[in-house]
Amino acid sequence: MVTRFLELVSLEEALRKTLSSFSYTPTEEEVSLSDAAGRVTAAPVFTRQSVPQVHLSAMDGIAVKSKDTHGAGEQRPVILQDFLRVNTGNVVPSEYDAVIMIEDVEEDEAGHYLIRRAAAPPWQHIRPVGEDIGESEMIVPSSHRIRPPMKSGHWRPTG
Repeated sequence: MVTRFLELVSLEEALRKTLSSFSYTPTEEEVSLSDAAGRVTAAPVFTRQSVPQVHLSAMDGIAVKSKDTHGAGEQRPVILQDFLRVNTGNVVPSEYDAVIMIEDVEEDEAGHYLIRRAAAPPWQHIRPVGEDIGESEMIVPSSHRIRPPMKSGHWRPTG
């Protein structure tokens, strides 16, 4: 005989019936990232390091100490003797706290740079440590299905 009507049961009874009808037992195992596609995280995933790990230049130019640029302007150029030539993505050593774009400086015959623009504020054109992801930041929550990376602008959901 076919039953055509639903029977109302308590939540506890529904859970008991559901769990007794299936033999699924969740397990945890650690897998490499390359084998993680389609799996579900058992716990949140936290970073072990910051990204970027060091201060990086966000522009091509010269790394400077911002205090050395105070008072610079069109009418009062400042000649810098302590600087480091950097390209976008280069590490900015800790003694420097700003980057001036190469378009905003002039190099003299002695190899010093002259700036005619306003002073460079601290951290100008620098990507600080942890700008994208900070150390110990949660990057994937628990119970999250890991999807494969996009290929050619398309992706397929798993599961």
